[in-house]
Formats: sequence, C-alpha cells, structure tokens
Amino acid sequence: MRLRRLSRTRVSIGLVTVALTASSLTAGILAQSAGAAPSTKWFTDTVGSSDPATSTSVVYPVSSVGQTLYLRVTNATDSNQSFGSADVDLLNDWSWGGFAVTTSPSSAASHWSAAIDATNHHLVHLRNNGSGSQYAIPPGGYMQLQATFTSPAGGIDVPTFVVKQSNDFSDASSRGTANVFTQRTPFATIYIGSGPPAKLVYTQNPSDVQMTTGTGTGTHYMCPPVTAAVEDSLGNVVSWLPATAVTLSSSGTPGLKLDGSTTLSANTVNGVATFGAGNTTDGCTAGLTATTQGSYDLTASTTVAAGAGYGGGTFTTATPEPTYNVYLTNCAPPTCNVDLPPGHDTGANIVGAGTTTDPLIGFISAASFASGCSTSINYRPEQTNFLLEHHDKTITVAWSKKVTNLDPRNGTPFWPVCLQAPYNVYVNDTPTHAALADATNGAMLAQCSTAGVATRSSDGKPVAPCILNLFKNAASEHAVIWLPNLPGDPHLW
Repeated sequence: MRLRRLSRTRVSIGLVTVALTASSLTAGILAQSAGAAPSTKWFTDTVGSSDPATSTSVVYPVSSVGQTLYLRVTNATDSNQSFGSADVDLLNDWSWGGFAVTTSPSSAASHWSAAIDATNHHLVHLRNNGSGSQYAIPPGGYMQLQATFTSPAGGIDVPTFVVKQSNDFSDASSRGTANVFTQRTPFATIYIGSGPPAKLVYTQNPSDVQMTTGTGTGTHYMCPPVTAAVEDSLGNVVSWLPATAVTLSSSGTPGLKLDGSTTLSANTVNGVATFGAGNTTDGCTAGLTATTQGSYDLTASTTVAAGAGYGGGTFTTATPEPTYNVYLTNCAPPTCNVDLPPGHDTGANIVGAGTTTDPLIGFISAASFASGCSTSINYRPEQTNFLLEHHDKTITVAWSKKVTNLDPRNGTPFWPVCLQAPYNVYVNDTPTHAALADATNGAMLAQCSTAGVATRSSDGKPVAPCILNLFKNAASEHAVIWLPNLPGDPHLW
C-alpha cells in the first residue's frame, strides 16, 4: 500500500552536497633526474573537438561513430629552446586514425609526420624531417595533432608525452633525458560520456510508502527506490566513476533504515546510488523504511576522491523541496470514518465490501499534482490516499469550508475530483458522455450517472471508478466515489 509524495523530475530533496577532494596528479610529467639544473624547456597541452577551440578538457559521447580530436602541444613562451619531436601516448586502444599535423609557424607543418607505433596502437610518433631546428617549434609556437577515434565506453583519457629538442627523438646520451621538455599543469583530459564530477542530484525521489503488511505497524518502504546520481556540470551522469559511497541523512525522527540498517549508505554503480528495490506496481521489496511517520527532510551527500583527470573543489547544491510529511491512520473495515491530522482539511469515510485487507487512510501535504488533473483544482493544499487494494468500496471524501471557499464553483454541488491509480477510470469525453481513460498520471472523474458508463451484469455497479454523488453539507463539499475491485491504491485530490 502506498503514499504519494511530491516528486519533481531531477531535482534535489533537501540539501545535496558533493565534496571533491583535491590531490596532485603526476601522470605525464617527465621529471628531470635528481640533482639536475632546473629545466628551461617547458610545454603545455590542450584538447578540443574543433580547431582552434582547444582547452584543458573536452567531453565526447560514447559512440561507434568516429569523433575528431585536436591535441595541441605548445612550447612555453619562456622556454629557451625549440622542440623537434614527440611521442604521445593516447592510452586507450580505440580505433585511432586519420592523423594530420598542423603547426605554428604554419610553414613547418608539411615537414611533420604522425605514425602509430607498430606494437602499441595508442602510441603516436611525431617527427620532422628538417636538420637542427629548421622545422622545430619555437617558444610560443605549437604543434597540433588531429585524429579520429571511436569511444566504446565512458571513461577518462589523460594523454602522456615525451617531448624532445631533437628532430629525430634522440640525444647525445643514447636517447636519455638530456634534451626533454617538462610538462606544465594542468594536463589536458579527454572525457567520454560525461565530464568530471561536479554535483549530486536525486534522479528518483521517493513518491510512495509501501505497506508490506495490512496494519499501520508494518514495514513502510519508500517506493520507487530513491536514487542519487553523481553528475558533471552539464547534468550528465558520471557513469565511469569508480564505486563511491552515497550517504543519506534526515531531519526529524522518522526512524529511517536501509534494509534494516541505520547506516544509510549505498555505493554508486555506473555513477548512480540506489536505495531499495521494486516498484509501486509490483511492490517495494527492499530499501528505505520509515518506522516513525511524521515530518522530515532527506539529505544525500558524497565525497568523490580525486583521480587522473579530475581533481579538486567542493560543490554544494541547496534546492530544498517541501518537507516530506507522512500520516497513516488505521481504519477498521468494513466501515470507517477518519479525520486526518489537525490543521488539515480533508476527511474520508470508507465502506468496503472486503474484510481481508485492513484499510489505511494516508495524507501527504504539499503533494505533487498529477499531470492528468485539471489545473482548476491545483489550489487544493493536500492529497488524500486510500491504501487499500482490491475489494469493492465506496469512499466519501469531505473538504472543509476553508477549502470550499477557495473554489470558484462554491455553491454548486459539482465538486471535481482527480484520481490517480494504475487502471482505467471514467472521464467525460464530452460534457454529457463518459469514456474510459488511463489514470496512471491522474484523470478527472466523471459522474457514474453519465451516459457511456457501463455497469456489471451481476449487480449493476459501474465497471470502473466514477463519482456516485456530489453534495454539500453545511459549508463543506462531499464526493462519493465508487472504486470496484481493482489492484493499486488510489490517490485523490
């Protein structure tokens, strides 16, 4: 049995934080040997998907279609030497190809070549055919490698370099380190699928509380499972992120547990942490439980350790939603009359034909408004839920004078009712005729007396939910709703 709650697509509940711890990266740096004089030869690298728009990082989609990469190696303006050769290790054995070299100054470009290493297909040799520094890249100049590749899976690529002064990748000390250039940070990074981690957001908010027994003291699972995703700054899920713990906490005293444990932590899988299992149709089978019904906010947080290609900063997202308020009230069948918590404006009476299901009345404040409901009733401050599956039943819902006075139809006993449940209900397809319509996302109920409403041959009752009667009692409005034997707990506005 379920309770509906406010659910907005891809927004956070409460305070959501991500802390990215900083660390230094050493990949790709060729340090000079101990005791050597400080280097006076420096270079930097940048990447991009177009020319000349290169920067410290670039993001590509996972794709079997060839992508174009521009990798630029720039001689620092404060270097005192030109460079004439380089080896670039692109690390991943993707389908690299389509190499072309451009330079600044441009006159040297035709004298540079790029070739894939015969053994390591992600290693590219860059050479020029001049003598001495004839076609070398001077301080302030650059050599740019254009390549194509396919990216079969998300991840990070931080190319590594050996950049040398000589044009043939040699030096006077048997190809040692005497004429190498040292790389300056930041190191250019190629991201596939998403950029670096930047925030944590809920991708599935809790929308129901599933009763696993027929009593108010049962286990109340939140359903569907709450999910929290680590995303980049553009909202892409960082699917390549190693397993990272996401922890939930709450204000108030709901008695939250995760599969029976008070340690509310789940590791990400492909960038997403999932707290539970199951769904509202088949039933929640695991996950978050609330042993104390009441009012609380839910907060998720994680710390993403720095790694190759992503390195530092603290990120906080504070987009609180209305407090998660849950109320459950037992109702002894076959007839019960329930007044919801003080200060709220909805009451209900249930007459049920079945006695094996123990009915419960539920209430959530600031509830989300089902998309199939008419906007003419979106001023109503709350949603009422009837947690009783199967069995024929009639429900009388009463709205107080306070709510009645807010409606422009006040004084006319045609109080509109919206019902959300996983089955068809009767709605008006014309002002005087009704037809069946899916109520999964909510639907405005027609009156059972409307033409087009079919009835059962056994007892003459309607085959689908509709409104049996609308009436006023003093200053309050009342709607009597027919619910035949159908699976799924209805939510009403």
